[in-house]
Amino acid sequence: MQYVRVKRDVKTWFIHFLPTATIGSIKAEVARIENLAPENMRLMTTKMEPLEDSMVVVPDKVANNAEVYLVYKNADGSWEEACVKKPVYTTDEGAAAAAPTLPVSVVDYLDEMNPAADSSLAAT
Repeated sequence: MQYVRVKRDVKTWFIHFLPTATIGSIKAEVARIENLAPENMRLMTTKMEPLEDSMVVVPDKVANNAEVYLVYKNADGSWEEACVKKPVYTTDEGAAAAAPTLPVSVVDYLDEMNPAADSSLAAT
């Protein structure tokens, strides 16, 4: 079993899938969790390329542990811009009101993961 990280604003959903799953099935799972209609949602790559519902997840564009963005359809039928906010982590007790305080080891671990530098999308 593999997973994909679906991100929107400050939320991240970790969706498990089989290698034969489609983008539509991943989108349907997020829609179920959020109680929204899947036809009003679109998944995008981190390069802002739309992912078609019929695409098979792994072979086409999305690898295990890939990060994709979720956008919603506007009332006029257009799609909103992707908005993903990076969480702010701190070990400074004075800044605790502005961000959650985490142990230094956790902050270091999160910095090492650096998803922005991770090319988790398969080459096409």
